[in-house]
Amino acid sequence: MPLRSSWADLFFYPILPMSCPACALPTAGSAMCQGCRHLGGVVRSAAYLSYTWGRSKSPAYLFKNRGAFDNDLRSAVLKLFGQMARFTFGALSDDAIVIGAPPRTTKKWGKDDHLDDLLCAVEQENLTVLRKVLAYEGDEIRVADTHAIQEMRGKPVIIVDNTVVTGETVGSIAGLLRSQGASEVHLCIMSRYIDGMPDAIEAAQVYRREIPVRIENLDEWYLANWGGIGPTTSFDTVGSSDEH
Repeated sequence: MPLRSSWADLFFYPILPMSCPACALPTAGSAMCQGCRHLGGVVRSAAYLSYTWGRSKSPAYLFKNRGAFDNDLRSAVLKLFGQMARFTFGALSDDAIVIGAPPRTTKKWGKDDHLDDLLCAVEQENLTVLRKVLAYEGDEIRVADTHAIQEMRGKPVIIVDNTVVTGETVGSIAGLLRSQGASEVHLCIMSRYIDGMPDAIEAAQVYRREIPVRIENLDEWYLANWGGIGPTTSFDTVGSSDEH
């Protein structure tokens, strides 16, 4: 990786192994938390790269603010995201279709293409990407490309997004895709936003301190310990829990 010291500029907190397989919030076990049980019917599995909170220098905000980090560091994080996608969903690569979550207000800020970098990273790992499949119409998510939807029917679909806050948006997208004929839906997310959740933040900080590597070597730790990327568990093999 280029510019190793640049990794120290990132606010990088890996997902806890003991976390909800749907939303990545820390749990007492690997069971789906109470708030995510509804996703079990529409989402098959999920992978997240990191936690984030506040307006931090996290990977999630890196991809919404192109000028915040140098291009070499950006490329390194993109490579890591792509490798996470390959590790998690590589077995689906012959059939799966990857789409990005549709932007809602990003065009207002001139950031309507920030997700395309993530899609390109996944595409480089030999996963098929279709762009601009869905769009917002007011507050509703609609199909924008009927031909793409026809191509997805009977196939697994992977939703890429830079941040999940409540899970409502990806849940709505997953439900729409299933209703349009996708055989199953998976999530591939850059960061889980946990601002305002002190217990989750504390758990993330404790876990980060327990990782025996310097921050500038965290990318190598990810590559050597894919179990730390999680959660990658299929929801229908996991029990449910009331603990969050």
